[in-house]
Amino acid sequence: MMNLTTVSIGDKVKVKNIEFLDRSLERRLLSFGVKKGCELCMKQKTILGGPCIIECQGQMISIRKRDAVKIEVETA
Repeated sequence: MMNLTTVSIGDKVKVKNIEFLDRSLERRLLSFGVKKGCELCMKQKTILGGPCIIECQGQMISIRKRDAVKIEVETA
């Protein structure tokens, strides 16, 4: 299983599953277009467990590491 925290900067992946997220965060991500099957690109990762920045449909989205680990992805 691959999650969003294992993706390298510049890599593109497809969302496989987001159902393990808190419902309010899942709704927020859905409003940005992050859903099963959509393509994400890892733009920035911070060291020491800080947030990461992903791009989805031209939008930059910052996600906490503890939430990113719950987003399952697969190679695009």
